[in-house]
Amino acid sequence: MTPHQIAAMLKAMWPDGSSKTVSHDTIYDALYLHSRGELKQEMLACLRHHNQVRKPRRRGSNENTNSLLRQYMPKGSDLSVYSQDELDEIALSLNTRPRQSLGFRTPLAVYTEHTHRQQLQPDSLH
Repeated sequence: MTPHQIAAMLKAMWPDGSSKTVSHDTIYDALYLHSRGELKQEMLACLRHHNQVRKPRRRGSNENTNSLLRQYMPKGSDLSVYSQDELDEIALSLNTRPRQSLGFRTPLAVYTEHTHRQQLQPDSLH
């Protein structure tokens, strides 16, 4: 998805909540101006709530995510057979599906809340 698409989707999800939307420029900055690997680390920390994959209590969540992914592509699939549009659709479907481990919020909502909190911090990059 492009920054414009993400911003438009957030606006559609919360038409009356300007505090829950973000401009495409902010998304672009977050994606492309972070130092190498920093955004990925922030996203993983947010989506995993700082729990490590190897912790037994998180294995169920990881297995659940893997099984959700397997609904779209079999294990060991060659990703090169999928178009970018198909992969984007799969990602959007997975990221907008509520998860019990996230308090029945979607990964996209959790990420959006995290980025909003980051913007409110005076020393954050936005």
